[in-house]
Amino acid sequence: MIGEQDPATASEMVAVKQLGIIHLFCLSGLHLVVLCGVVRGLFARLGLTKETSRGLLLILLPLYWVVGGGSVSLGRASMMMELQLLGQLVGLRGMLPWAISLLIQTLISPSILLSMGGQLSYLLSFCLTWFEQPSGLKQTLRLSLVSLPPLLHSVYQFHLLSLVINYLMIPFFSLIIMPLTIGGGILYPLFPGLGAVVNAGLILFHRGLAALANLPGTITFGKVPAWVAVSLVLLTMVTWEKRGAVKWLVLGYVVTFVWLHFPLQGEVTFVDIGQGDCIIIREPFNRRVMMIDTGGKLNFQTEGWKKRTNSATDKATSTSLNYLKSEGIDHLDAVWLSHSDADHIGYLPTVLTSMRVERLYVPAGMEKMTKFTKRLPSNTRTQIIPITNQAPGFGGLNILHPFTPGEATNDDSVVLAGEFGGKRFVFTGDLPQAGELAVLAYYPNLRATVVKLGHHGSKTSSSPTFLKQVGARVGIISAGRNNRYGHPNQETLTTLAQLHIQTYSTQTQGMITYRYNSRGGHFITHNTPEQLQLSN
Repeated sequence: MIGEQDPATASEMVAVKQLGIIHLFCLSGLHLVVLCGVVRGLFARLGLTKETSRGLLLILLPLYWVVGGGSVSLGRASMMMELQLLGQLVGLRGMLPWAISLLIQTLISPSILLSMGGQLSYLLSFCLTWFEQPSGLKQTLRLSLVSLPPLLHSVYQFHLLSLVINYLMIPFFSLIIMPLTIGGGILYPLFPGLGAVVNAGLILFHRGLAALANLPGTITFGKVPAWVAVSLVLLTMVTWEKRGAVKWLVLGYVVTFVWLHFPLQGEVTFVDIGQGDCIIIREPFNRRVMMIDTGGKLNFQTEGWKKRTNSATDKATSTSLNYLKSEGIDHLDAVWLSHSDADHIGYLPTVLTSMRVERLYVPAGMEKMTKFTKRLPSNTRTQIIPITNQAPGFGGLNILHPFTPGEATNDDSVVLAGEFGGKRFVFTGDLPQAGELAVLAYYPNLRATVVKLGHHGSKTSSSPTFLKQVGARVGIISAGRNNRYGHPNQETLTTLAQLHIQTYSTQTQGMITYRYNSRGGHFITHNTPEQLQLSN
């Protein structure tokens, strides 16, 4: 009711977005209409005239918006209500209140239409104002379809149950959720027991939404580009007036879906996961999609006053998994774990619960370790495969290390090599210099254009002999900003400079992507406009 943004509610909002009912939260005019109706009724009981009631509401509505936290949707609803009240005095009609509201809020917050809340709030209120709306299921269908492109641009997925849930939720919100919430809030000081019952009901309601969101039927569509989303919104509106335009709308969705799910290019992406490692390998047409390490957070003992409020999601949700879903990917053919350190496997539970994972490769010996097995969901169907360099590779990756089963420490790190876009890559985990030289002795003909530098650029890895003999031209460092270890070490950076190795770091350049096709590829860094073309 007051627009508070609590991190603890993040999981509920994820379910709301997946089910496609986020627009119910973005309109916000519903409870404002109820509140204004209650206030008008009280003023009438007190014997105030309609004109006086209007004047008082014109004063109270801006105050309510301030108390409500100044949220986008509440601001739009408050401004439009204000303008409607003014319109009754000066004759404003039609789209003018909507247009003036958007103008004012854009002056206050210039990025208003860049957020999903702002887009849905103003888009749906525009449709409800501009078009003559039918009632019942047809109106629900219209609102669901017109809100779908912005949702796909921001959330990348939708649920097949969305239409049914929307149809049921609109009256449920109007007749049950809003009256109980407002009544429970107002009467809580006098009847705290009633407030507790209402709150328990809301908690049950949120759990029900989460359960529905977890039912089969979620389609990961991918991120619809902004210009495509605008085109689909306009096409949707055209279908309301011309039935023959439906086929063009369907064609638009089909073409966009195929374009997102069957890309012509492949990629090797080094995710900006913080102080850890996470690499995504995607072949052209999404034939195979793999991940090397999941990243993870290293937990250190912290004084109580320094601890932050726990969020319902971790960094994998907002980075690697979010990126995969934006590409229309809902499964991984393989996840490779280099060793057992938390900054390499800490987000494994999130990956396994958010994505269908076919195979999980771990260094031999790690499959029996408690620090690994406790991270596996109880109902996982993923095949666990312990490996040494004698095991067969998968997805174009060959296993170079470990040579024997071990304890999944840095010394036992899995080392992988593969060719993508005509360039050889080597991924070294946290393998120290002695291990690098051992790999070189075992594979004296090993060559690599690109090397994922060991141990986040620490001086304990990245042996000059190793880098020189494999012929590395590009070194990738995955390290967190302002990390306590001082990674990457200056000694490593000096070695790279002396060997004339082009260096990229997630610490400064964010996510680093090598995009390739059959003719070759190039690097793209996401925090800087830098691009490197690799010649054959």
